[in-house]
Amino acid sequence: ILELGEWWRLITPIFLHAGVIHLIGNIAVQLDTGAFFEREWGSRIWLAIYLSSAVGSSILSCIFMPNSISVGSSGAVMGLFGGKLAEVVCRFTEPCMTKQERIGHKVRQEQLGVVLC
Repeated sequence: ILELGEWWRLITPIFLHAGVIHLIGNIAVQLDTGAFFEREWGSRIWLAIYLSSAVGSSILSCIFMPNSISVGSSGAVMGLFGGKLAEVVCRFTEPCMTKQERIGHKVRQEQLGVVLC
C-alpha cells in the first residue's frame, strides 16, 4: 500500500462485503444505531468518527493480517460504538448538581449498559 501509493486500499474495504448476509447485517446495524448516533452527534461528527474508524481498522488489519483480504464496514461500526462509549464515560464523570444533570446522569448510565451489552 505504501510502496505503490495505493492509499485507496484503506477506504475501499468498507464498501465491499463477503456475501449477502454480511452486507445485510452491516446495513441493519448501520441503519439502527448509525442513524441514532448521527441524530445525536450531527452528520459531521458522525462522518468523522465513521471514516476515521474505517481507515483505522483497515490500517490495523494490514498490520496484523498482512496476507489476508479484509472486507466490510464492521470496523467503522465498532468505531461508532467506541465513540459513544468514550462520550458516555467522559460525561459520566462530570458532577451532577441540578435535577436535570442527575437525569442526564441516569440516562448515560442506561446508555453505558446498552453500549457494553
